[in-house]
Amino acid sequence: VGGIRYIVVPAGYLGGAFWGGVFVTLSGDRIAATCAASMFVFALLVSLKFSPNGTMVALCLAFIIITLAVILIDWFVFNPLLQFVVLYYG
Repeated sequence: VGGIRYIVVPAGYLGGAFWGGVFVTLSGDRIAATCAASMFVFALLVSLKFSPNGTMVALCLAFIIITLAVILIDWFVFNPLLQFVVLYYG
């Protein structure tokens, strides 16, 4: 149920590899890392709307708070922190 298994499973691996590559590529510059972190926060906010249970809501909110805190720390206190976090996300 839900599609052809031989097509759906590789599509998940390809999507994960694609987004991992995007985050690794964008982790090289401060502004690009900020854009990548902002896209990540936006994606978490969108997925928060469709969260099925409380655990997913808690995880989304925790990652949103952590990522926003890292963005603020990077821009006001310590410079390369956000690049390392975006590289870790990738």
